[in-house]
Amino acid sequence: SPLTDEREALLNKINFDWDTNHSYMWNRRMEKLRQYKREHGHINLTKADDTNGAETEFEGLGSWLDTQRTEYRFKMNGLHTHLTDERVEELERLGIVWSIWDFKWNAKYEEVKKFYLRRNMLRDEAASAEFGCGVGKFGNKSHTIPTGLVHDGAVIDKLPPSLSVWLRDQKRFYKARFRGESTPLSDDRAEKLKMLLEMI
Repeated sequence: SPLTDEREALLNKINFDWDTNHSYMWNRRMEKLRQYKREHGHINLTKADDTNGAETEFEGLGSWLDTQRTEYRFKMNGLHTHLTDERVEELERLGIVWSIWDFKWNAKYEEVKKFYLRRNMLRDEAASAEFGCGVGKFGNKSHTIPTGLVHDGAVIDKLPPSLSVWLRDQKRFYKARFRGESTPLSDDRAEKLKMLLEMI
């Protein structure tokens, strides 16, 4: 009889050794992964996305993907792994991100950049509406661009808390890197941050 999700869950509870039929389990997981991609549009999952034992259709998929990422690192370092070239191609066709941390960093970066681009555009529009934009309009007076801007009923001149924490940490890393200290920032990330900080 076929191995249902319920039977698989029961076998997992008794620590069944799936290595005895590795190909079978690989194919089952890939089926679930394709289904997840169809429903959610991506497969950017990690162990943190699993539901801690709750019985859901995709339970354990994040942990399984983390295992494939570990296997991929082994493969890149010439170590023994079950991850064949064909399996790498299968996962890449579905859009796997081998370094989920790079993916998440870039996602945060794009969110922050989008926020500041939008904020700056709206501030420019508000400044033009309040003060006009003709040459010599201000005379010798110094004007401050309005703060507390509201757009569609929401204040847009404050970064959301989660992004604010991320940006604070990146600024700290950037300054430490400039001082020659060791930081998690790669050359590529440092260059992106430089451009971002210029627009803040």
